[in-house]
Amino acid sequence: MVKSITTMVCSLLVLLSVSSCRKELEHSPSGSGCVTFTPSGTRSTQEGTFEKGDAIGVFAIEPKTGVYWATNNKYTYDGRTFKPATEEDNIIVTVGTDFDFYVYYPFREGQTDITSISHAAGNQQEKSGWMKADFLTATYTDVVNDYTIPLDFKHRLSTVEVRVDRNDGVIGARIENVKYASRFNLLSGDVTTDDSRTSLSMYPYKPDESGTAIFRITIPAQGLTTSSNYVVLQGDGTEMKLRGISDMTTEAGKIHNYRIDYKKQVSITDYAPGGSTTGAGLYSLGSNCTVTVTATLKPGYEFAGWYENGKIVSDLQQYSFEVLADRSFEPRYRSYGTWRVSLAASPETVGWEGGSSRLTAGASRDILINGVKESTETGVPDITGGKEGFSLSGNTVTVSENPAGSSRSCTFTSSHGGASATATITQEGSPVTYYFSYSDGSTSRSEYADDSSAGSLTLSITSYKKTGNSTSNLSWSASGDSWIHVNGTSVSYDENPVKERRTGNVTLKQEESGKALTLKIVQPGKTSVDIDP
Repeated sequence: MVKSITTMVCSLLVLLSVSSCRKELEHSPSGSGCVTFTPSGTRSTQEGTFEKGDAIGVFAIEPKTGVYWATNNKYTYDGRTFKPATEEDNIIVTVGTDFDFYVYYPFREGQTDITSISHAAGNQQEKSGWMKADFLTATYTDVVNDYTIPLDFKHRLSTVEVRVDRNDGVIGARIENVKYASRFNLLSGDVTTDDSRTSLSMYPYKPDESGTAIFRITIPAQGLTTSSNYVVLQGDGTEMKLRGISDMTTEAGKIHNYRIDYKKQVSITDYAPGGSTTGAGLYSLGSNCTVTVTATLKPGYEFAGWYENGKIVSDLQQYSFEVLADRSFEPRYRSYGTWRVSLAASPETVGWEGGSSRLTAGASRDILINGVKESTETGVPDITGGKEGFSLSGNTVTVSENPAGSSRSCTFTSSHGGASATATITQEGSPVTYYFSYSDGSTSRSEYADDSSAGSLTLSITSYKKTGNSTSNLSWSASGDSWIHVNGTSVSYDENPVKERRTGNVTLKQEESGKALTLKIVQPGKTSVDIDP
């Protein structure tokens, strides 16, 4: 719309269309003309002047009304001045016009917001990329008395320079983790630098003539730190990462020498319980020296290796290497937890008839790396134990028949590494049955004497105990009336001294069981009584 308006104004100011603003200026009686711009200063922060074909973007605002008479009009350098790139880019003014001109370089299509002109620096390994990375602005707010307006450009980015002394095959460089994108407010002059970061290649500014290589890069003004903005030197297919000697803050329009440190840091993250180390410190870069890092072990620890970035680099306690970059090592030490031993029997209870049980033993302990469990080690425990009736062979316990009516048990022990565990196998008692009777199976008997005279008889007694499949005889005892006498299986009784019939009882008791048999003896009385003379 603005470009259409300026075209209309130009048509009104000039009766006939002319082929150039210079002709219009010469023949216009109204004193109107086409604006051109002349630059002052260098094109880039580093060096050089504007070249043919360089283009700027121009905004023109009438300060009294705030009306835009040009919005990102493109002007191209012809070797002396910046002229409109096309007829639509013409800005026509009269003498005494009060316009404010806001100009930026390099021109970029679509930049219609004067308060937010975006610019991003890219890789600059080539000179063209380095030159394109620069950004300049200029402002002219005086009344227009001459159609050729001078522009005093200001450099809005900064240049970082890295010098590689005694260069030996370095052909490229890049700087890591730098801010690269900015937005410029041409009205206020403010700059907003985006927080996004990247790594950018640097321009080999000066050939290596005196043994020193110089690399430069143009980026937004920002702070550079030794902890994040490393410089990576490249050559012969290898790279070398170097840190700055100190932090620095760059300024727009200035060249800053970002000095890099040729001493490299060897860092060791010690684990004090496992051992002590030597070798950490600063070492000269480029020399042929090697450094030896030594780990001294403490009791109970084994050396597990030198690690860097979580990966093992050596399993030797003494590790030698050439210092070409910062290195950060972690010595790792192996230690062991106490042994845990287990023992289990299956089955734990065996029947009275006998059988077998399987012992399962295990041993394990934690393997720790710098105090943190990494894995588990297993062992094979020794198993001991056994007694009569319980026979151990390997991991199998054979149990014979239990000869007793009560249960019995045997405890076994597994041992490994000073730790132990036990398991007990129990055998049920055998079933016990008591047999106590007369030979005919009865538990009572009556004997009748023929007369009153003394007599005897023989008992047929069954008395034994059956324990499981084993049988054993059991003794018994007798108690009863005084005139009846029991001796083993023989029973005798005294003569009946009276005429009356008498009856005597005897109780036979089996040992252990307490079972009883009864014996009843009936004896007639005397038919006559003797009288002493």
